[in-house]
Amino acid sequence: MVLRWRGIRINLRFLPHDEEMLEAVDSKEPLKPNILGLVRSPLPCTQRISWNDDDVAVVVEVKHGQRKLVSQLSTYARCYLSVDRRRSFSIAIAFDHQTLQMRFIVFHRSGLSSSHELSLHSEAGFQSVVKHMVGILSIPDEEAF
Repeated sequence: MVLRWRGIRINLRFLPHDEEMLEAVDSKEPLKPNILGLVRSPLPCTQRISWNDDDVAVVVEVKHGQRKLVSQLSTYARCYLSVDRRRSFSIAIAFDHQTLQMRFIVFHRSGLSSSHELSLHSEAGFQSVVKHMVGILSIPDEEAF
Protein backbone atom coordinates (compact mmCIF):
# COMPACT_ATOMS: atom_id res chain seq x y z
CA MET A 1 0.00 0.00 0.00
CA VAL A 2 1.40 3.40 -0.94
CA LEU A 3 -0.16 6.27 0.96
CA ARG A 4 -0.16 9.82 -0.37
CA TRP A 5 -1.01 12.78 1.80
CA ARG A 6 -0.34 16.36 0.71
CA GLY A 7 2.61 15.32 -1.43
CA ILE A 8 4.09 12.95 1.14
CA ARG A 9 4.61 9.45 -0.27
CA ILE A 10 4.76 6.68 2.29
CA ASN A 11 5.46 3.07 1.41
CA LEU A 12 3.93 0.85 4.03
CA ARG A 13 2.77 -2.74 3.89
CA PHE A 14 0.67 -4.26 6.65
CA LEU A 15 1.20 -8.01 6.70
CA PRO A 16 -0.48 -10.54 8.96
CA HIS A 17 2.37 -11.92 11.01
CA ASP A 18 1.24 -13.91 14.07
CA GLU A 19 4.64 -15.64 14.13
CA GLU A 20 7.19 -15.52 16.91
CA MET A 21 9.66 -12.67 16.74
CA LEU A 22 13.33 -13.63 16.90
CA GLU A 23 13.90 -11.93 20.26
CA ALA A 24 11.73 -12.34 23.33
CA VAL A 25 13.79 -9.96 25.55
CA ASP A 26 13.02 -11.44 28.97
CA SER A 27 9.41 -12.31 28.12
CA LYS A 28 8.01 -15.56 29.48
CA GLU A 29 5.93 -16.19 26.36
CA PRO A 30 7.00 -15.86 22.73
CA LEU A 31 6.09 -12.51 21.23
CA LYS A 32 3.72 -12.80 18.27
CA PRO A 33 2.33 -9.50 16.97
CA ASN A 34 -0.81 -9.99 14.87
CA ILE A 35 0.20 -7.56 12.13
CA LEU A 36 3.41 -5.75 11.24
CA GLY A 37 3.61 -2.52 9.26
CA LEU A 38 6.73 -2.87 7.13
CA VAL A 39 8.52 -0.30 4.99
CA ARG A 40 10.97 -0.96 2.17
CA SER A 41 11.02 -4.68 1.36
CA PRO A 42 8.05 -7.01 1.81
CA LEU A 43 8.92 -10.11 3.80
CA PRO A 44 7.22 -13.50 3.59
CA CYS A 45 4.56 -13.89 6.27
CA THR A 46 6.23 -17.03 7.59
CA GLN A 47 9.68 -15.50 8.03
CA ARG A 48 10.70 -14.79 11.61
CA ILE A 49 11.45 -11.11 11.94
CA SER A 50 13.75 -9.36 14.37
CA TRP A 51 12.73 -6.36 16.47
CA ASN A 52 16.03 -4.93 15.22
CA ASP A 53 14.84 -5.03 11.60
CA ASP A 54 14.69 -1.52 10.15
CA ASP A 55 11.65 -2.55 8.09
CA VAL A 56 9.42 -2.79 11.16
CA ALA A 57 7.66 0.58 11.42
CA VAL A 58 4.37 -0.24 13.15
CA VAL A 59 3.15 -3.07 15.36
CA VAL A 60 -0.58 -3.84 15.32
CA GLU A 61 -2.44 -5.92 17.88
CA VAL A 62 -6.03 -7.08 17.39
CA LYS A 63 -8.03 -8.03 20.50
CA HIS A 64 -11.20 -7.09 22.32
CA GLY A 65 -10.65 -4.59 25.11
CA GLN A 66 -8.37 -1.56 25.08
CA ARG A 67 -6.73 -2.47 28.39
CA LYS A 68 -5.57 -5.85 27.03
CA LEU A 69 -4.43 -4.22 23.81
CA VAL A 70 -2.34 -1.54 25.50
CA SER A 71 -0.82 -4.09 27.87
CA GLN A 72 0.25 -6.38 25.01
CA LEU A 73 1.53 -3.52 22.87
CA SER A 74 3.57 -2.17 25.79
CA THR A 75 5.35 -5.54 25.97
CA TYR A 76 6.17 -5.33 22.26
CA ALA A 77 7.36 -1.73 22.66
CA ARG A 78 9.61 -2.68 25.58
CA CYS A 79 11.27 -5.34 23.45
CA TYR A 80 11.47 -3.07 20.40
CA LEU A 81 13.17 -0.31 22.40
CA SER A 82 15.42 -2.74 24.32
CA VAL A 83 16.93 -4.36 21.24
CA ASP A 84 18.43 -1.07 20.07
CA ARG A 85 18.91 1.56 22.75
CA ARG A 86 19.35 4.29 20.10
CA ARG A 87 15.64 4.10 19.29
CA SER A 88 13.58 6.72 21.03
CA PHE A 89 10.03 5.57 20.20
CA SER A 90 7.87 2.69 19.00
CA ILE A 91 4.67 3.16 16.99
CA ALA A 92 1.72 0.84 17.62
CA ILE A 93 -1.93 0.48 16.67
CA ALA A 94 -4.49 -1.10 18.99
CA PHE A 95 -7.53 -2.42 17.11
CA ASP A 96 -10.60 -3.69 18.95
CA HIS A 97 -12.24 -5.97 16.40
CA GLN A 98 -15.56 -6.16 18.24
CA THR A 99 -16.17 -2.44 18.64
CA LEU A 100 -14.27 -1.40 15.47
CA GLN A 101 -12.25 1.15 17.41
CA MET A 102 -8.59 1.96 16.91
CA ARG A 103 -6.08 3.77 19.03
CA PHE A 104 -2.68 5.00 17.86
CA ILE A 105 0.03 4.76 20.49
CA VAL A 106 3.59 6.01 20.49
CA PHE A 107 5.68 4.39 23.22
CA HIS A 108 8.76 6.36 24.24
CA ARG A 109 11.29 6.11 27.01
CA SER A 110 9.16 8.30 29.31
CA GLY A 111 5.94 6.36 28.82
CA LEU A 112 3.38 6.61 26.06
CA SER A 113 1.31 9.06 24.07
CA SER A 114 -2.02 7.94 22.69
CA SER A 115 -4.84 9.11 20.48
CA HIS A 116 -8.41 8.89 21.66
CA GLU A 117 -10.34 5.82 20.57
CA LEU A 118 -11.22 6.32 16.91
CA SER A 119 -14.40 4.67 15.67
CA LEU A 120 -14.51 3.11 12.20
CA HIS A 121 -18.32 3.21 12.30
CA SER A 122 -18.40 6.74 10.85
CA GLU A 123 -16.83 8.60 7.94
CA ALA A 124 -15.35 11.14 10.37
CA GLY A 125 -13.77 8.35 12.42
CA PHE A 126 -12.28 6.74 9.33
CA GLN A 127 -10.87 10.08 8.15
CA SER A 128 -9.36 10.62 11.59
CA VAL A 129 -7.67 7.20 11.38
CA VAL A 130 -6.14 8.14 8.02
CA LYS A 131 -4.92 11.50 9.37
CA HIS A 132 -3.35 9.84 12.41
CA MET A 133 -1.66 7.21 10.24
CA VAL A 134 -0.17 9.77 7.88
CA GLY A 135 0.84 12.05 10.75
CA ILE A 136 2.69 9.33 12.60
CA LEU A 137 4.36 7.97 9.48
CA SER A 138 5.57 11.40 8.43
CA ILE A 139 7.79 11.51 11.53
CA PRO A 140 11.38 11.61 10.19
CA ASP A 141 13.47 8.48 10.60
CA GLU A 142 15.82 8.51 13.53
CA GLU A 143 19.25 9.52 12.26
CA ALA A 144 21.02 6.86 14.34
CA PHE A 145 19.91 4.10 11.96
